Amino acid sequence: MYRKILLSCLLLVAFFTSCDKETPSGVIVDIEDDFYINMFEDISSGTPRFQIDLSTIKEQECLNYAIIYDLDTNVVNRAIELTINDLLEPEDCIEGMTTTHTIIPMPTLASNLYTFNINLKDAIINEGTLRVTDNRYELEMDTDDGIEIVNNILYKIPRNTIWGYVAYNNGISADSAADFITNLTSLSTVFSIDNNPDYNVGYYGYFKLDDDFNLELRNEESLDASNLIPFIFRHNSDDLQDIIDQADEACNANSNLEITFFSEKGWTYTCN
Repeated sequence: MYRKILLSCLLLVAFFTSCDKETPSGVIVDIEDDFYINMFEDISSGTPRFQIDLSTIKEQECLNYAIIYDLDTNVVNRAIELTINDLLEPEDCIEGMTTTHTIIPMPTLASNLYTFNINLKDAIINEGTLRVTDNRYELEMDTDDGIEIVNNILYKIPRNTIWGYVAYNNGISADSAADFITNLTSLSTVFSIDNNPDYNVGYYGYFKLDDDFNLELRNEESLDASNLIPFIFRHNSDDLQDIIDQADEACNANSNLEITFFSEKGWTYTCN
């Protein structure tokens, strides 16, 4: 009796092992995502510089982990290959839970279509394309094994774009904040971006525009203010003194206001 049971078990094991060996090699393996990939155009120097922001999805146990990568670019052949080699554990761990992030500077890319491969340790190869136009970068991957693309389209910020926010913590300052926005948009040099073909709904790196062209600031949740009114508009020149004067007047009249402006040339102005 026991021999019959043992023989049956062995036959079952052999059957399942045989099935496993006969699994078709073309089956796609579901690989857990390890890294976020995002596009960004840094304007802090006054000249836009395209880059890839790479970060781990999971938090690491040290604050000073590093991502080791190789970037091969051949602009002539329009070929770009990013290889993520390893997550380097530090010798002296600074304890703390956080994701690991690195910035990958990219070369200047003329408007064209480029092959763009993202590899993990040369074991996983994700093939795709990067399309560069006058107003956007568009990344399309055929596969995304081990990676997650955060935004596949990055719009370039149009010339003479001004954006920012009015912040205040005291509720009685709400009227002053609203008055500033009204006075700002009534300037003859300031124009709404609504129905302007230079602007698209989507991601611009420093901000996003929703379907109604409302502004969502990058890292808006980290701004230390109970109340926040974002704004965006087009200015008709590089001379921004009129909006500076408008902000200073509002801040001088109400010390509870903080007003911050940004421009696509990397200019920043704050009054409080």
